[in-house]
This record gives sequence, structure tokens and C-alpha cells, in this order.
Amino acid sequence: MDHGPVIAQIEEEIKSSDTAKTLYERLFMIGTDLLMKVLNKYENSKVLFIPQNHEHASFTKPLTRDDGYYDLQSIFSGRDFFERMVRAYYPWPGVWSKQLSMKKTNKK
Repeated sequence: MDHGPVIAQIEEEIKSSDTAKTLYERLFMIGTDLLMKVLNKYENSKVLFIPQNHEHASFTKPLTRDDGYYDLQSIFSGRDFFERMVRAYYPWPGVWSKQLSMKKTNKK
């Protein structure tokens, strides 16, 4: 997703109430402030270009609608996983599942 040198960096806590949308909006505001500071330094040739440590890089792929699928029968994911998934995938791709089929029983 990203490569090249680092010219500015700020750490921001992800709150337990954050969704992808609220985090994006907060980071956007922080990023615009940081960009203005960096541009000022860049104009004055005072920007330091720090190489990234590629050993700590993580890789991802673009999200698709299928990434929001949640298997209701999964025994490996509990409430915490589901809550994080809903927050991470809001508003897009959203979390969705398929209806569980109910076995019909013939009672006499």
C-alpha cells in the first residue's frame, strides 16, 4: 500500500468506539494539519527523508464486498471479533451473513 521515505509521522490511538469512518475522519483532520507543517518545511528545504524499515512492513489488499462476510457458524470468532469486524467494516463493505437454514421436523 505504501512505500518510499517517511517525511512526517504521528501516532494516534484507535479508540474502542471507533469505526473505520470515525477513525478516517479524525485522521483526515490530523493529516491536513500535518501536511501544512510539512509543506512549509518542504518549501524551505528542511524536510528530512527517513527510509522506511521494510522488515516491519505489513501487506494488504483492497477490500471487497466479500471481506464483510461473517460466518454465523464459526466457532473461532466470538463477540469481540464480531464487534471489531463491524466497527472496521463500517460503512463499507459492511458486515453481512447468510441466513442459517433451519431443519424442518415432522411432529405428529
